[in-house]
Amino acid sequence: MINFTTTLSYGLRFLANLAQENHGPKQLKKVAEEEEISLLYLRKLIPPLEKAGLIRSIKGPGGGFILNRKPSRIHLSEIINVLSRNRIIDCLKDPSNCKRKNECLVKDIWWEIYQKIQMIFKGKTLETIVRRQKRNKSKIGGKRWSI
Repeated sequence: MINFTTTLSYGLRFLANLAQENHGPKQLKKVAEEEEISLLYLRKLIPPLEKAGLIRSIKGPGGGFILNRKPSRIHLSEIINVLSRNRIIDCLKDPSNCKRKNECLVKDIWWEIYQKIQMIFKGKTLETIVRRQKRNKSKIGGKRWSI
């Protein structure tokens, strides 16, 4: 259905970090340290996130990265589509891949499950993650939660 890869996890953590701060540009090195993500890996996430219009870079002294929209306007479904290419079962994506497309007993069920998962992710935003993290942070004595 949806491939929850390291890329997706790190991308969500990066974007949630930017959403938490919301005090201007944040340097990639600082995010990498705070989220305990390799700086090299984090750099690989920048092009697809910029291309999708989720983030933008600010050049010069005090520069870094910021969200391109309010956290409440960035839906998890969009992030998943950008970072995991929304891989679904091959036969749903392209029925010509399936030898049993006319007799498949589970195709309709897979499609129904996929649509419900998409609806859940469309109903959640970066703001949802930040609010939950703040609530959970207070429960565990100020420690950071991870995605």
